[in-house]
Amino acid sequence: LLRCLREHRALFTGGCRAKVMSIERMAHNEMDFNAEVSEACAVELRTQCRGVDSRQQLSCLERMGEVRAAKLAPTCSRVLQGFKERAAQSVELMGKVSSVCREDYELLCASASALQHPGASIQCLKDSRGQLRSKDCKAAVLGLMAGASRDSRLDAMLQSQ
Repeated sequence: LLRCLREHRALFTGGCRAKVMSIERMAHNEMDFNAEVSEACAVELRTQCRGVDSRQQLSCLERMGEVRAAKLAPTCSRVLQGFKERAAQSVELMGKVSSVCREDYELLCASASALQHPGASIQCLKDSRGQLRSKDCKAAVLGLMAGASRDSRLDAMLQSQ
C-alpha cells in the first residue's frame, strides 16, 4: 500500500499528500511500520538484528550493508538501497537530520520542497551549509554529503539528471 501511495503522491491534494508523508515518516523511523523492508530483510532482522528495538532495526541493517554487504541477501540489499534513496529525497524522511536541522531548515529552506523536485530540501541545506547555525545540523549535512560522495545514488539531485 505504501509503495502505491508513494508512486502516486504527486496526484494527491495537499492534505492527503501530507498524510502520505506522515505514513512514510513512520516507515522510515520504525520497522514495525515498514512491511516492505521487514519482508525483504526478514532473515537478516531475525539473525543479525534480533533483540534490537524496532526503531533501531533499520540502522542495524544499514550497518550490516556498509560493513558486510555480502551478508545481506540480494533482495534485502536492493530494497534497503531503494529505501535509502527515497530518504535522500526529503529532509522529513531523515530522522536525525530532520530533528537537528529543524530551525535551520525553517529559516533557510522552508520554500524548498521535495514535491517541487526530489532532493530540493536536502540540496538547500547542503547549499546553505555555510549559513547553518546549529553545529549538529552542520555535522549532519556534512555526513549526508560524505555519504553521497561514496554512493551517488544517495544524491537525489544527481539521480534526476
